[in-house]
Amino acid sequence: SALKAARDAKFQAIFPIRGKILNTYNMAVSKALQNKEISDIMTILGAGIGKEFNVDTMRYDRIILAADADFDGFHICSLLILLMNTLCKGAIEAGKVFVAQPPLFIVTKGKEKIYCLNDAERDRAIKKIGSGAKVSREKGLGETDSESLNDTIMNPETRILIQVKNDVNTARGYSWETFFGKDTESRKEWLSSLEGLEHDNAAF
Repeated sequence: SALKAARDAKFQAIFPIRGKILNTYNMAVSKALQNKEISDIMTILGAGIGKEFNVDTMRYDRIILAADADFDGFHICSLLILLMNTLCKGAIEAGKVFVAQPPLFIVTKGKEKIYCLNDAERDRAIKKIGSGAKVSREKGLGETDSESLNDTIMNPETRILIQVKNDVNTARGYSWETFFGKDTESRKEWLSSLEGLEHDNAAF
């Protein structure tokens, strides 16, 4: 894949996930591990599971979650964050879990290239570059070129990562139940609060 081609194999590893990962909210660890992808993720991290998880023995210094820069991608990243909180919460508490920011649009003119996370950034980039700007709407990690994925996800010098924090002080009264549980009214309230806001995948 393009993302695998973008990595530095000396210190970066890629684990592909097919489709949406299991919703592990309030799920027993034993049941979650019946899912092969989840079981494989925990084996790869090599640091135990659930209450036995020990961040000091984790094979990697960082866990970076990467998904398409659209709403389906946000949903997948949210489920992955939930998985981290369910089975390896210590990694979040230690500041080891991040969400990558792949581009939704790439605006180019000649050798100039601007990565854009949302519509507003795209519009600003077009205005900056001026006439003749070309805009590509990225269809996902599988179709974005490896150079762009290296710039925005893999390269420590240029990528943008959002650190995942389990901080109740910034949750505005929402909880895991709001987003992943059966409390549909609270979820509708949250969705209503987003109306009119600029779409931005920095909302994680």
